[in-house]
Amino acid sequence: MAATFPRRRTLFEEINHISSAADNEYVLDLMKELNDLNDEAVGFRWAAVSTQIDQDRVLFNYEAFLLFIKQITEGQSEAEKSAVMFPADFKLLFLRIRLFILYAAPRMRGRARGTPCTYQSLTKIRSGLSFHANRSYRLRDIEAPRAALLYNNITEVLRFAVHKFNIPLYGDLNSTHVGLPEISQMIDLDMQQTRCFIVAEMHHLAWCMGRTCAVRPGSLGHNPKDKTSIQAGRFLMVVKTNSQDAEQASKAAKPSRPIKCRVMSPNITDNLVFSVPHRLLIIALRRGAIAGIETLDDLLNGDRLNIQWKPSFLDQPILLGSTPRGLDVSQKPASAASLTEYLRERGRHMGYERTITFYSIRRRIATDLTELVGPDHARRILGHSAQSKTLEHFYVDDAPITDISAMALGEVVDKKMMAQTRRLHDLSTTALGATEVRAIYGGVLNEAVAAFIEADTNAPELGSHTEWKNYRRRVSKIVFASLLRVRSEELQEGMTREEAVARVGNSKSGLMRAALDQCATAPAEDTMDVEPPAMLADGGFERDFVESPHEPDIEVLASEGVITRLTDEPGDTIDHDQHEIPYNVCVRAFMQLLLQFPEATPQLSHGGSLPMSVLPLAITARPRHNNELVCRECMEDEDIDTEHRTRTWKCMAHLQRHRNSDFHSLRNKFLRRLQAEHGPGSDPWSCPFCVALQHKRAADYPSAAMVLRHVKKSSVHVWGEEHEKLKTEAGYSDKWKQNTNCGAKASVRYDRKKRAEGFADRMAVLESYGILYSEDAELEVSRPTSYEHVLAGGPPQHIDAANVEGVTSIQEVLMNIDMGGVDDFLRDCLHDDPSPPNLPDALLQAMGLEPA
Repeated sequence: MAATFPRRRTLFEEINHISSAADNEYVLDLMKELNDLNDEAVGFRWAAVSTQIDQDRVLFNYEAFLLFIKQITEGQSEAEKSAVMFPADFKLLFLRIRLFILYAAPRMRGRARGTPCTYQSLTKIRSGLSFHANRSYRLRDIEAPRAALLYNNITEVLRFAVHKFNIPLYGDLNSTHVGLPEISQMIDLDMQQTRCFIVAEMHHLAWCMGRTCAVRPGSLGHNPKDKTSIQAGRFLMVVKTNSQDAEQASKAAKPSRPIKCRVMSPNITDNLVFSVPHRLLIIALRRGAIAGIETLDDLLNGDRLNIQWKPSFLDQPILLGSTPRGLDVSQKPASAASLTEYLRERGRHMGYERTITFYSIRRRIATDLTELVGPDHARRILGHSAQSKTLEHFYVDDAPITDISAMALGEVVDKKMMAQTRRLHDLSTTALGATEVRAIYGGVLNEAVAAFIEADTNAPELGSHTEWKNYRRRVSKIVFASLLRVRSEELQEGMTREEAVARVGNSKSGLMRAALDQCATAPAEDTMDVEPPAMLADGGFERDFVESPHEPDIEVLASEGVITRLTDEPGDTIDHDQHEIPYNVCVRAFMQLLLQFPEATPQLSHGGSLPMSVLPLAITARPRHNNELVCRECMEDEDIDTEHRTRTWKCMAHLQRHRNSDFHSLRNKFLRRLQAEHGPGSDPWSCPFCVALQHKRAADYPSAAMVLRHVKKSSVHVWGEEHEKLKTEAGYSDKWKQNTNCGAKASVRYDRKKRAEGFADRMAVLESYGILYSEDAELEVSRPTSYEHVLAGGPPQHIDAANVEGVTSIQEVLMNIDMGGVDDFLRDCLHDDPSPPNLPDALLQAMGLEPA
């Protein structure tokens, strides 16, 4: 029997249901629930998360300012602070807000380093204070000032601050554009320099998605504010990510719908490097996320209409983040900020004259779409509303695509010439290159940083190690950006048109061109060209072999009657520009290249192996770990097992700790060699020196430790000179327990540190009494110091304090030390009275004093 569902009741019927079927207890529970919801709704903030953060930041700074001018005291409750920050006296409210703005306006800084604050940033103070003022009065049930009155008072002081402190209205907007040539350059460079290709391919896919779909970084990466990220189940990506206000949506003529884009494969083989579907499938194959498909051959040779994801991968993010230093991929989604930071670093390594962001890709595709399909269609693809002018104000760059001279003079606009002129000024054409950028690092950058720090009056003179480290890091970034800018200006000043044209040609994708060249020039495997097996001694063959029919080596052309002899000479090299390569061959080559790139030599089905040396920029698969942090001594020691020999250390500190241990001491090397010769099943143990000499006193030992004891205790009187000679050749000595690289174990370093601290304490005690010791060797001739009447080095001189002005006798020096921190020797020598110290007679005589 089919299940029946009741009709959904209207709101009026629900209300009647309360009065007809509800008892008093139900009504009380309902009212309690509604009252709780009402209390929760009081003070609800419906603005976007980013807006709330800006509002709270303004409130925090306003509270700190009032605390600084003693209007608020520490320890007050939130209600008391609200009464001071937003008092019932509106004149006092306006005065405090105006003073805060006048203090903050000249001291605020822009988002970029070294830029001033703008009027656009100051307006956030107005919006934040207006919101919190109205909210505070409403929560305290106090009549709030009229919105227009509060707005005008804040605007008045803002306008005055702009005029008084010369505050600009807008900042220097980042208008950089990143197109296909720049993406191609950065992909090739990243494949050369990346420490983990699996991490790099995530960002390459994000760049191609940003170019193909014109998405924001927040549409691809994880956003901590709204907890979203692109997942495998969302193959049709939602482009519009900006949240829409509920009130604006209710007043709109039609609701805003999400924009979806269907991503197709490129039609041109040279554009396969930017293919989103192929890169996405490679990532899916690497993770094993496709149902029923495990290898690339299964994918390319299959006849399925649709490719299905495994259900367990539908909720997993496509773009994953990386572990620290980018050594491996993590299981957490990549953040939107990491996508921009990764792209910015690759642009800096490429030597672009300006800083690029992920929005640089979006600005370039917005300009290209506007030129191709018009601003209205481009606005829809970008996810902007029809009435918005954001596309024209912040995205489209009209200058490179508009020949205003031809239009003004009535000439025909040559779009091809405009495109060529634009390419001459792209970032890919004016880039310094990775080689030039690497030349800036090292001595050039270090000298510039040292000169900057020496001339900087704001350098922390007495800062801690952490403060100096952070200060040098900031200085290094500033100096590097300056050097990069100077080199870029020199390059553009001396660049000729021929060099620019050559740079335009070199900026095309070298990776795909190399793969096509390999596929075109490598001959296909001939299954008939098989060497016959070798004949055995009894007349048979190594395996079953069927002799093929004999083929003549001449061919008669019936049309011309000419006999031609067939030779084994190879023909001319195939030129892929004249002979078109099949599309499926290029796809297989490209996907195999990406799938097997982490290996040393990827294998291509069509043309055999593809050596990495044929790729541009000498692309090689770099190790996933930092600088191959392996111990060379372990790799060269044959007696160490494979696990320890090939171990990769996490960081340099861990490797140094291993090298400072006694793992590579001569004693442990002898012990490992002894264990390797002993074998796992042989028993008992024996001394290798006694065995080699066939000593008459040779004996068996129950363990390796007993063999070491025998080697240590043996002497020349009992075991002979030959036995001692073999011991010495094996490395035995009094120090054979120490490591060979002159390091020290952690326990030894700890003891040295404690002894050094004790020595420093004793030196501090003696220094408090005027007894100073130098760490340098004694000088033959004394030299003056920065202290009056004080000489460094030379023969000892007795100074009479009574005859020298400004010198205090040691008898008059008060002891200013803590007796609790003094060792036993000095505690016996010192006491707390101001009389001369009770020091030994020899020490008093060396100081020029009479013994007591």
